[in-house]
Amino acid sequence: MSLSMKTIREIGGSKCANNLESGFQKLRLQLQSPTKSRQLLQRLQSCKSFNANNEMDRAAFFNSLGNYFAVLVQSYSKWVGTFCKNFLKMTEDPGEALIQHIEEIFLPNPQEEEEDKLHGDEWCLDLSYEAMASIYSEYADIYSGTRCWFYQTCHEFGWFATTKASGNASSHLSFAGQVPLKFFQNLCHDVFHSASNGDGSRVGGSDLGLFSPLLNELHISAKKINHIFGGFANVSQRVIFTQGLLDPWRAVGVHRGQNVLLLKGYSHVEDLGSINLKDTVEMNVAKLKVAAFINKALRN
Repeated sequence: MSLSMKTIREIGGSKCANNLESGFQKLRLQLQSPTKSRQLLQRLQSCKSFNANNEMDRAAFFNSLGNYFAVLVQSYSKWVGTFCKNFLKMTEDPGEALIQHIEEIFLPNPQEEEEDKLHGDEWCLDLSYEAMASIYSEYADIYSGTRCWFYQTCHEFGWFATTKASGNASSHLSFAGQVPLKFFQNLCHDVFHSASNGDGSRVGGSDLGLFSPLLNELHISAKKINHIFGGFANVSQRVIFTQGLLDPWRAVGVHRGQNVLLLKGYSHVEDLGSINLKDTVEMNVAKLKVAAFINKALRN
């Protein structure tokens, strides 16, 4: 997630990134105070299932918010500047500005809320750990492929978007540093390795003692996947790589080699579209190179 913040800083400026970091830190402090926590959760219309004293619920809360900004950077990087402009205009208090932005993107508008009440529905925002786990259940995810993607993450490559360094590392922590590796270890175990009640809910809770074997298995699987596909060292000459230098995923991509194209000013999958006159010359040249590479590979 530090790479997502780096991109926000690069596009939106240092003030935007610093205020966003400060806003997340203020949210962290609010959740640590019983009184301020109640006020915050009430304002965000949080479901009663969320427990601010539960470490995994807090991690899920910050992971959900962080995911929003990760998606903004990955898929909508052109809107980062607009976000920063609006974010800095909201109020001088970064914490209050972040809460206002959360209300805008997560909460229903008053008209939708009134319609829900007319139908007897009481809407609430569920940012709990259990809600996060349910997203990846086989009962909830039938068409989107989210569960399949998370299975790959848990069992094949394990590149988790943490915001908290392991051990005693003193490196800078982004997005309030509330999402450690064990959050994803818990999630992987509970989604794929715990018993189910048959309705998507799980039997029992997580046991952190189970995760050392799971993590060891992941290391072995990742090593095997890298061996099959060549890793960084033995890349097939029949593969071409494009890396947007604003894309946080560039960290696990190939950066050197004859068939590697690095695209300044672009993020995730922005190179997969057709030739576009609104793109830079560099981007359109890259698309032409990819097309020529594929045509040559098909002829051979």
